[in-house]
Amino acid sequence: MLLTSELVTNAILHGRCVVSVVVQRLDARGVVRVEVQDGSPDVPLRMSPSRLATTGRGLNIVIAAAQSFGVVAAPRGKTVWFELATPAPSGGGRRG
Repeated sequence: MLLTSELVTNAILHGRCVVSVVVQRLDARGVVRVEVQDGSPDVPLRMSPSRLATTGRGLNIVIAAAQSFGVVAAPRGKTVWFELATPAPSGGGRRG
């Protein structure tokens, strides 16, 4: 949720247009891909904020926490994505 929130916030602040979010499970191993698309062609920039800065850390958080991350140009804007491995399901028993 944190990583998705960071990318959506960036898209709203800097893309200034309609934002869409797609979440999909890529394979049986549990890799989840989150894509945030906006209408701006501007590629997000990794910042080096000062300790007192109140913004500029979001992309660094995504890059540090995600398994993989990237940006894909689109005909009308771009898609910024990240992937995470989800925990393996616990045994087959029921919880109660």
